[in-house]
Amino acid sequence: METVLDQLVTARTAERRERALARARLALAELDRRGVRAGIIGSLAAGRFRAHSDVDFLVLECPAALRYAIEGALERIMDDIGFDVVYLDELDAGVRARAIAQLKHAADL
Repeated sequence: METVLDQLVTARTAERRERALARARLALAELDRRGVRAGIIGSLAAGRFRAHSDVDFLVLECPAALRYAIEGALERIMDDIGFDVVYLDELDAGVRARAIAQLKHAADL
């Protein structure tokens, strides 16, 4: 039997997931506008996003002048949703393959 607390947690998790999805889509569009190819990996991509999850961005290609500078733009867009940025070329081969396998683009979210 689901308790009232369980129902509340489920509802808040679903609300936060929808907010994270919407903001992630906006963030990916902004990155694309700036010439950055990126997608989402991790719990949001895998459908395991929870009340305290963050959004993991995987940067596939990025103009050199924007490398590490895109976090500010993401901060403004993501607002209260935590996020991490991972650069594909900084991952070792095994991790890179797993990240690419779970990568979701804005249209896939």
